[in-house]
Amino acid sequence: MDINECFLRGRIGQDFKFAKTKDAREFATFSIAINNIASRIWDKTAHDNIVYLRIMVFDTRLVQYLHKVNAKANDMVNVFARLNSHKVNQKGVEYSQIDIVANDISIIK
Repeated sequence: MDINECFLRGRIGQDFKFAKTKDAREFATFSIAINNIASRIWDKTAHDNIVYLRIMVFDTRLVQYLHKVNAKANDMVNVFARLNSHKVNQKGVEYSQIDIVANDISIIK
């Protein structure tokens, strides 16, 4: 059995942005800021230990929750998600892109 789930806790780095797919389904994106522990391990002089991750929200229930919740940049958030990989071709170079797709979200006030 394959398991594809992750838990992220961080601060909202970018306010929610809402858009629609080609078939008119609403979705949302936002970023969260988390500590980059690896940068402290590999480079003791690193000053920027913050990493911003883009979260994608396609679940209609979660999109409605994001519309209703009064959350702003810097609020703490928990994200339960799965990683979704797909091929991207940019300027003739093909690579794999990994998206973080939310399964559940809770804003911590």
